[in-house]
Amino acid sequence: MIFERRQYERFDFSKDIIIAAENPLEKKEVQFHAKTLNLSRGGMLICTIAQFKPKTRCWVQFKSNSFKSIEAKGNILRVVEENRPQSIKANEILYALEFEKVFSEFEIEEMLKKISDAVKKP
Repeated sequence: MIFERRQYERFDFSKDIIIAAENPLEKKEVQFHAKTLNLSRGGMLICTIAQFKPKTRCWVQFKSNSFKSIEAKGNILRVVEENRPQSIKANEILYALEFEKVFSEFEIEEMLKKISDAVKKP
Protein backbone atom coordinates (compact mmCIF):
# COMPACT_ATOMS: atom_id res chain seq x y z
CA MET A 1 0.00 0.00 0.00
CA ILE A 2 1.37 3.42 -0.99
CA PHE A 3 0.91 6.30 1.43
CA GLU A 4 -0.29 9.42 -0.41
CA ARG A 5 0.97 12.62 1.22
CA ARG A 6 -0.87 14.96 -1.11
CA GLN A 7 -4.12 16.44 0.13
CA TYR A 8 -4.65 18.83 -2.79
CA GLU A 9 -4.39 18.55 -6.54
CA ARG A 10 -0.95 19.60 -7.79
CA PHE A 11 -0.24 21.51 -10.96
CA ASP A 12 3.02 21.48 -12.87
CA PHE A 13 4.31 24.99 -12.31
CA SER A 14 7.86 25.99 -13.14
CA LYS A 15 8.79 29.55 -12.14
CA ASP A 16 11.83 31.27 -10.69
CA ILE A 17 11.24 32.54 -7.16
CA ILE A 18 13.09 33.90 -4.17
CA ILE A 19 13.01 31.86 -0.97
CA ALA A 20 13.97 33.52 2.30
CA ALA A 21 14.38 32.41 5.90
CA GLU A 22 15.97 33.72 9.05
CA ASN A 23 19.51 32.50 9.62
CA PRO A 24 19.36 31.30 13.25
CA LEU A 25 23.05 32.00 13.89
CA GLU A 26 23.17 35.51 12.51
CA LYS A 27 19.53 36.43 13.28
CA LYS A 28 19.08 37.97 9.86
CA GLU A 29 17.18 37.09 6.70
CA VAL A 30 18.95 35.16 3.98
CA GLN A 31 17.58 34.85 0.46
CA PHE A 32 18.20 32.30 -2.26
CA HIS A 33 17.07 31.79 -5.82
CA ALA A 34 14.83 28.79 -6.26
CA LYS A 35 12.48 27.27 -8.80
CA THR A 36 9.05 25.79 -8.33
CA LEU A 37 8.28 22.42 -9.89
CA ASN A 38 4.66 22.12 -8.85
CA LEU A 39 2.08 24.00 -6.82
CA SER A 40 -1.08 23.16 -4.93
CA ARG A 41 -3.48 24.94 -2.59
CA GLY A 42 -1.45 23.63 0.36
CA GLY A 43 2.16 23.93 -0.79
CA MET A 44 4.72 23.42 -3.49
CA LEU A 45 7.78 21.51 -4.56
CA ILE A 46 10.88 23.66 -5.01
CA CYS A 47 14.53 23.18 -5.88
CA THR A 48 17.38 25.38 -4.67
CA ILE A 49 21.02 25.22 -3.60
CA ALA A 50 19.99 26.47 -0.14
CA GLN A 51 20.24 23.99 2.72
CA PHE A 52 17.22 24.02 5.00
CA LYS A 53 16.27 21.79 7.89
CA PRO A 54 12.74 20.41 8.09
CA LYS A 55 10.36 22.77 9.92
CA THR A 56 12.31 25.85 8.80
CA ARG A 57 9.86 28.75 8.55
CA CYS A 58 10.34 30.56 5.26
CA TRP A 59 8.61 32.72 2.70
CA VAL A 60 8.68 32.73 -1.04
CA GLN A 61 8.27 35.64 -3.41
CA PHE A 62 6.93 35.44 -6.95
CA LYS A 63 7.52 38.23 -9.43
CA SER A 64 4.46 40.34 -10.13
CA ASN A 65 3.57 43.43 -12.15
CA SER A 66 1.84 44.92 -9.12
CA PHE A 67 3.63 47.21 -6.67
CA LYS A 68 4.19 44.29 -4.32
CA SER A 69 5.54 40.90 -5.17
CA ILE A 70 3.28 37.99 -4.39
CA GLU A 71 4.42 36.33 -1.20
CA ALA A 72 3.48 33.08 0.52
CA LYS A 73 4.72 31.92 3.92
CA GLY A 74 5.26 28.35 4.96
CA ASN A 75 7.49 25.67 6.42
CA ILE A 76 9.91 23.22 4.87
CA LEU A 77 8.31 19.80 5.38
CA ARG A 78 11.02 17.53 4.08
CA VAL A 79 13.75 16.91 1.55
CA VAL A 80 12.31 15.06 -1.44
CA GLU A 81 14.57 12.27 -2.64
CA GLU A 82 12.21 10.01 -4.56
CA ASN A 83 11.36 10.61 -8.24
CA ARG A 84 14.03 13.28 -8.63
CA PRO A 85 13.71 14.86 -12.10
CA GLN A 86 16.79 14.50 -14.29
CA SER A 87 16.68 18.24 -15.06
CA ILE A 88 17.63 19.06 -11.44
CA LYS A 89 21.33 19.79 -11.01
CA ALA A 90 23.41 17.66 -8.65
CA ASN A 91 23.96 20.57 -6.21
CA GLU A 92 20.24 21.41 -5.99
CA ILE A 93 18.00 20.08 -3.26
CA LEU A 94 14.28 19.36 -3.64
CA TYR A 95 12.02 20.46 -0.81
CA ALA A 96 8.36 20.02 -0.08
CA LEU A 97 7.10 23.33 1.31
CA GLU A 98 3.77 23.57 3.13
CA PHE A 99 2.01 26.93 3.08
CA GLU A 100 1.04 28.50 6.40
CA LYS A 101 -2.53 28.74 5.16
CA VAL A 102 -4.37 26.64 2.65
CA PHE A 103 -5.41 28.76 -0.31
CA SER A 104 -8.94 28.47 -1.63
CA GLU A 105 -9.37 27.39 -5.24
CA PHE A 106 -10.20 31.00 -6.12
CA GLU A 107 -7.09 32.35 -4.33
CA ILE A 108 -4.74 29.90 -6.02
CA GLU A 109 -6.28 30.66 -9.44
CA GLU A 110 -5.85 34.41 -8.83
CA MET A 111 -2.25 33.91 -7.73
CA LEU A 112 -1.49 31.86 -10.83
CA LYS A 113 -3.09 34.53 -13.07
CA LYS A 114 -1.04 37.31 -11.48
CA ILE A 115 2.20 35.36 -11.71
CA SER A 116 1.47 34.36 -15.32
CA ASP A 117 0.72 37.99 -16.22
CA ALA A 118 4.02 39.03 -14.69
CA VAL A 119 5.84 36.63 -16.97
CA LYS A 120 3.90 37.52 -20.16
CA LYS A 121 4.29 41.30 -19.95
CA PRO A 122 7.68 42.88 -20.73
